[in-house]
Amino acid sequence: MHFIRFANVPKLIARLLSASDIYVPYSHDDKQYFINPWVESSPEHESFLFNPFRTTLPFLKALLFQPKCSVVQYLPTSLPAENFEKRQIIFGVKACDLLGKKVLDTIFLKEEYVDPFYKKRSEDTVIISGDCTQALQSCFCTMVGLQPYPEEGYDLNMSPVSRGYLFEIGSVEGEQIIKDNLDLFTEPTVEQLNKRHHQRIKLKEIVEGQNQNYMTTESRQQIIERNLNTPIWHETSQTCVECSGCNYVCPSCYCFILYDQQHNQTNERLKVWDSCFHAGYARMAGGITPRLHLVDRFKNHYYHKFDSFVKNYGFEACSGCGRCIESCMGGIDKREVLKSIERYVELK
Repeated sequence: MHFIRFANVPKLIARLLSASDIYVPYSHDDKQYFINPWVESSPEHESFLFNPFRTTLPFLKALLFQPKCSVVQYLPTSLPAENFEKRQIIFGVKACDLLGKKVLDTIFLKEEYVDPFYKKRSEDTVIISGDCTQALQSCFCTMVGLQPYPEEGYDLNMSPVSRGYLFEIGSVEGEQIIKDNLDLFTEPTVEQLNKRHHQRIKLKEIVEGQNQNYMTTESRQQIIERNLNTPIWHETSQTCVECSGCNYVCPSCYCFILYDQQHNQTNERLKVWDSCFHAGYARMAGGITPRLHLVDRFKNHYYHKFDSFVKNYGFEACSGCGRCIESCMGGIDKREVLKSIERYVELK
């Protein structure tokens, strides 16, 4: 564990900037946080802003698995896909987004086919995560087995304490950053270590407390499996407007589609994010789709995250970030849906 003063963080970033693209949190109103490139000459980057909770959008996912990217250009000439060489360092990642990356790693790096674009970006990205020090009403990370602070998947993790931050090493890359800039760090005091410990316990209690009424007695997988063919899905999906907002802000959704278009006198194949809520998502040859009705696509969303993904990979594809709750135009709360399904089981 290492301690760095508030004033030394911009100095650390300035050193890292010479060989890396740096992304840091920013906010306009302290209610929503986003990620932007660090520009040393910009007045807003004279000091470092630590985000107390996760960003509004899943920037880590967008950085590694781009919403839109060129796969290849072909005919009349054949050109390579995107050229990505410089290392990138991202600050402000929270535990929920690290779980999202774990899902993406499982799909794009550990299956039979490895996505070369995702692999390259992952290898050249350093993650400097941070503890959450506040919880949004939509946060439910503790319900899915996470803590409101990172436990794995980071290179370095920041915990705000008195007069600065504690940096915890999580990888060889993170250790090297500390070694190269050791003059900016000191040994933490017992008081600072205790403060981090108490902050973590306190926030965990807050998140658990605000989600107490949503807790289920059975596992989410059991609840969904027992109700795959019951009418409860018609009730829970009643206000869904099929906007796909929940998919696009989710740090663990990974569906994409390939399509071709003309570009600068040549042809180009693009890869863009897709959504399982779209009516044509599972369409097959001849126009047949196994999930023609919205209620079937709604049910599939929950089945995939809490049942089939668990069967295939051993963990849920939901990080409890709550972005889906905030973005839903129909006011659907994933926690309430799961609780409603359990109540339906009990009432049958």
